[in-house]
Amino acid sequence: MSISKPTCPEELFPPFEKIGDNAWNKHLSDFLRSFDVPLPDPCTNLDLEKQEQAMGMTFPDSLRTFLLEFGPVSFDYIEILAPSQISLATELWFADKLTENLNEYILIANAGGPENRFALNIESGDCYLARHYPPRLERCLNSFDDLIRIACVGLFTGYYGWDDEELEAMQTQVMKDLFGFVV
Repeated sequence: MSISKPTCPEELFPPFEKIGDNAWNKHLSDFLRSFDVPLPDPCTNLDLEKQEQAMGMTFPDSLRTFLLEFGPVSFDYIEILAPSQISLATELWFADKLTENLNEYILIANAGGPENRFALNIESGDCYLARHYPPRLERCLNSFDDLIRIACVGLFTGYYGWDDEELEAMQTQVMKDLFGFVV
């Protein structure tokens, strides 16, 4: 199955609003299959509980729900981590260069490779990008839900190529309009 090249910004909109909403998983599954995204085995409750116990916390509901339904999906630029790879932001190799209390953040996805990571604030649920150069932790999205949604928008560029300036412009505009952030 394949997807048609978008001709207007609305065609780039993510296939769901919130993880857990009615039929969100079916819409996302159909969407990912249309891009031929390999779907790993879903994680088990045991996988999640083992890592949560090791970290002394419970993962946010949207992260748990996503991993139980889809597992550690790679959206090209954004790669969701398997439960065993989720860790506190204190594990960042550049953690000593950051001033935030890194015990309040969990690393949940690679951002264009393992040098940069997406992190969730465990209290607020906000999503942050931990950049290694220059070292900083910047709030970029309101939630894990938005991270998955922006990853969906990003699939179009990977699927059709980086040399399509019209598509890139539409994608950038959609990301700015929906999320206020461009991946």
